[in-house]
Amino acid sequence: MTANLKKLIAMLACDRYMGALIYGAAGGEQGVGKSAYLHAFQQKHAGLLIVYCDVQHTIQQRDTPALVFDLSPKHLLEWALSLVPEADLPGLNAVFLDNFDVVVNLWDARKKEEFVDRLHRLERVVFPVPVIAMAQEDAVFEQAYQRQQGASLRRMIRFRELETV
Repeated sequence: MTANLKKLIAMLACDRYMGALIYGAAGGEQGVGKSAYLHAFQQKHAGLLIVYCDVQHTIQQRDTPALVFDLSPKHLLEWALSLVPEADLPGLNAVFLDNFDVVVNLWDARKKEEFVDRLHRLERVVFPVPVIAMAQEDAVFEQAYQRQQGASLRRMIRFRELETV
């Protein structure tokens, strides 16, 4: 089953819970990886106001590499959401959280499951726009994907199931 990212954003915007996770193999072919897909999506849908947060780049840019050891699932979401200025919230359609594998790869399965749970329970009162995280393949993410079968709003999406931009 293919998934349309624009429709996912619209569906999340109408739901009480605002988070989803797209996962797939690391380092896709030139121009067809997850990050390239997000950038192409933003260009094609220029009418959507989207904030793209590259976690690894932001940590490096701010010269805070030790931060990766302090970011628990809860703190990663809080930190990432704090990067979006309040002034950008009106009219914002979505936040893309990308390249956070530098943090996730340090977590055990329990923390990865906690992250999935926190992302899926990210309520509108906490952050009023959809947050879509992009991560590398992981057994924990695959198990969460399998558990959602039959759900009306799929919050776990395999990257290879996304429609072409």
